[in-house]
Amino acid sequence: MSRKLIFALAPAFSLLMCASCAEGKEVGAANTSCQVRIDEADLIAARKSAPEADEIFEYAGQKGIRHKIFVFRAEVAGSEHKLPSIVLFHGGGWNEGKATQFFRQARFLAGRGYVVFLPEYGLTSDGLKPVDSMKDAASAWITIRSKAGEYNLALDQMSAGGGSAGGHLAATLAMDTPLRETPILPKPNALILFNPVIDNGPDGYGHSRVSAYWRNFSPLHNIAGDHPDTLFMVGDSDDYVPVATARRYCKLVGAKGAACELFVDPGQKHTWFNGPGFQTTLRLTTEFLDRRFDPAGTCR
Repeated sequence: MSRKLIFALAPAFSLLMCASCAEGKEVGAANTSCQVRIDEADLIAARKSAPEADEIFEYAGQKGIRHKIFVFRAEVAGSEHKLPSIVLFHGGGWNEGKATQFFRQARFLAGRGYVVFLPEYGLTSDGLKPVDSMKDAASAWITIRSKAGEYNLALDQMSAGGGSAGGHLAATLAMDTPLRETPILPKPNALILFNPVIDNGPDGYGHSRVSAYWRNFSPLHNIAGDHPDTLFMVGDSDDYVPVATARRYCKLVGAKGAACELFVDPGQKHTWFNGPGFQTTLRLTTEFLDRRFDPAGTCR
């Protein structure tokens, strides 16, 4: 038996799969007839790489602070089809961290045909609050969507993801909340969550810092009816994200009609995805996205 455990929770199998790669494929639905091929040597090379972004642009965050968004352009020939994309937010407890956390994953996914955006955002170390980080994430999301023409983006194939607090920010894009200037956003078409701190309730992560507004801040407590399919990855020795919380989140997402695939890595701690779990989590991420968005055109 593999030492890895994968749980897939969904209310109906037909919701997850389309019958074939032919006409009628539902955008965002998993397609198991598409063979996702990933060379282990490519994953090893990605782990050892030190890539740079292709472009940088800025957006206006809270208190007028300008933040960078790093862009990794899809490495595809021609532009016959609109391109899938993913926005990845770095972690750091809403207090620190840099977008470089996901540079290696970004270059790998760009090589698979995705346009990847890595936003910076306001931090408590800048004199802001966690709610400002959430508002900045929404502003970054809106700004990136406004550039769909410039980057040839398919607006119905835009995913979001992140690690730890960045995973929280990605998950907030899938919820409706009055804490934002734009309470209801165009939601991501998929979520990729690396040990996300999605429970900010009284017994959850960071509650003392968000106690005044946690009910509208905690993704676990605000799962919308049109929640996207989600990949949730966590180590079972994570000090901040209990496996029980991950299972509860997936159960609630499944109850809303979306797929939630939970990957639990025994013995692994918080942020292991950029250490011993780099290759495994990048493979799972790529498979999850490719089965839904097929940037290489395998099923067209």
